[in-house]
Amino acid sequence: MYEIPIGTPLIFKPKGEDPDVGDSLEYRADIINMSGDIVYSTHWNNSREVPIMLSGMAPQDLILALYVKDMAGNETILADTIRVKNNPPAIKVNVEKVENKVLFTFDYNPDEAIKSWKLSILDNDGKPIKTVEGEGGFPPTVEYPVEQGFDITKMSFAVTAKDEADNPFNLAKSIPSALDKKSPLAKANGKGKLAEDF
Repeated sequence: MYEIPIGTPLIFKPKGEDPDVGDSLEYRADIINMSGDIVYSTHWNNSREVPIMLSGMAPQDLILALYVKDMAGNETILADTIRVKNNPPAIKVNVEKVENKVLFTFDYNPDEAIKSWKLSILDNDGKPIKTVEGEGGFPPTVEYPVEQGFDITKMSFAVTAKDEADNPFNLAKSIPSALDKKSPLAKANGKGKLAEDF
């Protein structure tokens, strides 16, 4: 599945073809909605880059069907799913304190296809104390050991993320307001293997 923002062209670019062979092929691309209706279609007769425009469409899942026909009339059909979206990923950030550590866990739909993320711990002036980031989905748990001399009642955190369509997610909150004081240690450890420390 490919995720693209509304209004961004999907670029078809053949790879690895002999130029003479590529120019002799006939291409057709159909965009099909989940009801089976063709909502966009285009065709071309060489291997140049071809933009497929999806502007004006509401967020939805679509099927891209690509037809390639050679000079003898032999046809190959390739298909894949496209998710057209313009809304940011819905992510719930859970914060728990276990002894001298603050644990962060993240709830979101696996279909969101997170491309990158970053979590920063901020001091009272909003300056980063620690930052951890990664590519792909969030880890099960991110663990921050509270260093001696730091008062978490005056600290905050910021989470940013992007999905595969580059829709951004941003959240900034004080740690005290996000803490779930009712969560026991067993619940925190039951979330899965802890990620490495900052």
